[in-house]
Amino acid sequence: MKIHQSVEPADPRWNGLYRTAIAAIVAMLAIMLAQMVVFILWPPPETVEDFFALFQRSELLGLLSMDLLYLANNTVLILIYLALYAALHCTAESAALIALVFGLVGVAAYFASNTGFEMLAVSRQYAAATSEAQRSGLLGA
Repeated sequence: MKIHQSVEPADPRWNGLYRTAIAAIVAMLAIMLAQMVVFILWPPPETVEDFFALFQRSELLGLLSMDLLYLANNTVLILIYLALYAALHCTAESAALIALVFGLVGVAAYFASNTGFEMLAVSRQYAAATSEAQRSGLLGA
């Protein structure tokens, strides 16, 4: 049995989004490679105290160790999800919309759960702490 399914050509109104998604995919690959290089050259610290020391040496390197580039990757992923929705909504509109919503919820959940900037703020408090009791309290935070 042969099944024929006609595939409509892509709507040209979405071409800008498709091109943007292609650029986003290239950017995503570059970000992933950069993240690998960062983790190889500067492995993440093992303890909270080591993280605080890293943040004091270099806030950028501390944020990179706390997945700053993964945040950038997730931002780029939004563009890819939108382009996938645009490409698939004519074929399977409900499935494409559900997939888009799940993808965007996943990105939003990661943004909400990333602790890099909170860790930066706590490391600044740790550096400014004047007593050992304050430092111990911040290590437990």
